Amino acid sequence: SGYPIKVIHLITASEIKGSDTQKSEQWLMLGDSYLSIGLHKQANEAYSKLPSALKNSESMEMRYFQLYEQSKDYQAALTLINKNLLKKPHTQYKLLKIHFQTLNNQPLLALKNIESLSKKEKELPAIQGLMGRALLKNKQEIKALPLLQLTYDQGPSSINALTLFRAIYKVKGVSQAVAHLERHLAKFPGDEASRMIYASLLENKDEMIEQYKILAKSQVENFIVLNNLAWALYEQEKYLEAKTYADRAFKASPNHKSIINTLNKINDALKANK
Repeated sequence: SGYPIKVIHLITASEIKGSDTQKSEQWLMLGDSYLSIGLHKQANEAYSKLPSALKNSESMEMRYFQLYEQSKDYQAALTLINKNLLKKPHTQYKLLKIHFQTLNNQPLLALKNIESLSKKEKELPAIQGLMGRALLKNKQEIKALPLLQLTYDQGPSSINALTLFRAIYKVKGVSQAVAHLERHLAKFPGDEASRMIYASLLENKDEMIEQYKILAKSQVENFIVLNNLAWALYEQEKYLEAKTYADRAFKASPNHKSIINTLNKINDALKANK
């Protein structure tokens, strides 16, 4: 995770210069580095410096779609997709349109566009996942569940695991949804996004603390993880250990009201138990 920051420091330390190709390579590396750490505005500014021929290339379009999805600018993604569909109505753009319509709270339009696909396009493996997500967004969870289960079975990624979790939660309740995440994490222990949700739903505080400690080892500056862990320890009256994590959370995000509240509660408990 430190590599993109090193690239940013190296490139921004001096003026970008050289041949047109060399400058383009530096702007591209800079934009990709910003994008990888979630600095979307800076990434967009770096990409804007690229020559038109490169900005309009397919590889750059994919970068822009990633940028728009991460920054939740779904309408910008749809505008770019519609522009491309006028020039080249490729299946890839049709599927991307369905994906971003679902994200943009337009599930009925997404489902309508799925229906308009050709028979061959409807047989693509990606369609069942797209339809499942659109149905889920449209609050048709019972119809969505088998499609999302099949999508997860074929590709047990983090996003597929969490989408299936939401469907199970709605249809079968929290206990079965938690059981699904437990099975997923047994196979894919490195899925931190799923572990975050799993930890937050555990009723057993000792188990919750164990899960948050696993996350805290890899996400050393994640103030949400650190604050949740500190609060769980506070509730178990492990005040000294709780303060260690609360202090780390406060250092990472000193103006966060929830963190300040957690730290104050722990400090008050420590004073009362002197």
